Amino acid sequence: MLQPLSSILLSIFCILLGYNLFTSWLNKDKTQIWNPITFLGLTLIYYVIVPSVSDLSMWGGDTAQNQWVFYLTLVLFYISVLIGFRSKHKPGFKKWNQLFTVENSQRIALILFLIALACYVPFRGFRTSISADDATVISERTGLVSYFIDLIALFVSACCLALVGLKETKDMGFKKRIVIFVILYFTLVMFIVGGFRYRLVMLLLAMATTYHLYPQPRNVNYKVFVPLAIAAYLLFAVMDSARNYGAGLNMEAAKSFTLEDASKGAAENASVCSYSISVTSRMFETGERFGFEPIITAILMPIPRMFLPWKPDAEYLRMAEQSVGATGGAAFLGFTEAYTAFGFLGVILYGLFMGWLAKKIWLNYQYNQNSIGAILLLALFNGFCYVWISRGYMAAAFNIFIYYVVLPFWITILIRRFSKH
Repeated sequence: MLQPLSSILLSIFCILLGYNLFTSWLNKDKTQIWNPITFLGLTLIYYVIVPSVSDLSMWGGDTAQNQWVFYLTLVLFYISVLIGFRSKHKPGFKKWNQLFTVENSQRIALILFLIALACYVPFRGFRTSISADDATVISERTGLVSYFIDLIALFVSACCLALVGLKETKDMGFKKRIVIFVILYFTLVMFIVGGFRYRLVMLLLAMATTYHLYPQPRNVNYKVFVPLAIAAYLLFAVMDSARNYGAGLNMEAAKSFTLEDASKGAAENASVCSYSISVTSRMFETGERFGFEPIITAILMPIPRMFLPWKPDAEYLRMAEQSVGATGGAAFLGFTEAYTAFGFLGVILYGLFMGWLAKKIWLNYQYNQNSIGAILLLALFNGFCYVWISRGYMAAAFNIFIYYVVLPFWITILIRRFSKH
C-alpha cells in the first residue's frame, strides 16, 4: 500500500514519464521512439509503476516507514536523466561506425557467434535443447571460467548483424536465412539454458531496434513484437520456477506450469521494487552510506581475482540485505544503489551521467543514420538500459556493458585487421 506522499511523488513521475513517452511515440520522426530514454522509461514502468499499484509486500516495501524517500529518489533520478539527455556532444565513434557493411555483416555475425560458442561450449557443453536432462558439462565459475562463459554476450550482436544481412536478399537469400536461423536458434537455447532472463530481454530489445531502424526507420511493427513480448513474459514466469542455472529447464516443473500461473508473471519486478523501497527507507533512517565502494568494485570488476586477490567482493550488497532482513540474491534498482552510496546527491549525479551517455550514443545514431555500426551501437545500448536500471550492482552493469556493448566492436576491429573485408 502506498502512503499519501508516496502516491503524490509517483503521480509526478508518471506525468513526466507519460509526457516523454507520448511525445516520442507521436513524433513524426519515426526514429524518436527508439532513443534510449524510451527504454529506461519502459523499464521503470515494469519495475516501479506496476509493483506500486499491485503488490509491495515482499521485503516490507508496503510498510516501510520512509517509503516516500524511495519515490523522491525516483523523481530526482528521472529528472536528472532528462537533464543529462539535453547535453550536447560532438560526433564520436567514427571508427566503430565504419566497421560494418552490407557485404560483411553476416560474415562478422557468424565469426562472433563461433567465437562465443567456442568459449562457452567447453564449460557448459553444446546444447540443442533447453531441457536440463540434456545437460552434460557444467563447470563451476572459478578462476577465468566466468570470463569464457560470459562471452555468449556476443550472441546478441551476432543476431543483430545477421538480421542486417538478411534484409539484403538479392544474392544468396537462402543462405542468409540459414545463417540467422542457426544463430538465433542457438542463441535462444543457450540463453534459456543459462537461466538469466536479462539476456533474453537484451536480445529482444536490441533486435527490435535493429529491425525498425535498418535499412531505414519504420513504424513499430506491433503485430510482430507485441506477441513476442507476451511470449517472453510468459516464458520468464516459467523460467522462474523451472530453471537450473547453466543446465536448462526442469521440464517436469515446466509442464506442470499452467497458463494461469504463467500469466501472473515472474514477480521479480515486485521483489526488486519492494526491496529497493525497504533499503532506501532504512538507509534514510540510519544515515549510513557506502561511499565510493560501489564505484571501486565496478572499476576492478573486469580484472580476474587471480591477478588481484584483494579486490572488493561487493560486501556492501550483503550489508544492505542484512539491514532489512533480506536473503541472498535480493536486488535493488540502479538509482537505489546510487542512493546507498551518496544519498540524494548520488541519485542526481547518476541520473545526469546516465542521461549524458544515452545522449552521446543517441546523437551518434542521429548523425549517422545510414551507418550499420551506429545502429548496432544504439541497439546494444538500448538492451543494456534494461539491465542498468533493473539491477543495482554497478560492477555487474559495467561488466555487462563491456561484454555486450563494447566487446563486439573491439573484436570486429581485430577481425577486420586480419581480413581483406
